[in-house]
Amino acid sequence: MTERKVKAIENHAGGTSLQGEGIELMRLLTIKQGLKFERMGMKLTRGPKMTTILRKQYGLKGNRDKLEAQLDQMIEDCKARCDQQNAEAEAQQAEREGLVH
Repeated sequence: MTERKVKAIENHAGGTSLQGEGIELMRLLTIKQGLKFERMGMKLTRGPKMTTILRKQYGLKGNRDKLEAQLDQMIEDCKARCDQQNAEAEAQQAEREGLVH
């Protein structure tokens, strides 16, 4: 029996569920929003700045502009992985339902 594939981001009548790459994508998007807030003088959390999180947890280097550019690239890569995860889950679902022979 093969492992059941799940969509990265799936919308339901009751809300949205995130799994796998979808969780990482949402985290990166939250950090991006935090960087925008910090540029305006606000803080997203009481914890460390978003630039500190990017440097420590993701190993990125550079000033704020370079960090934002690297973050944008990470987001695009993560979106591509989410699309791939969704496509695999849909293909497996179709195969289980007998739509693909």
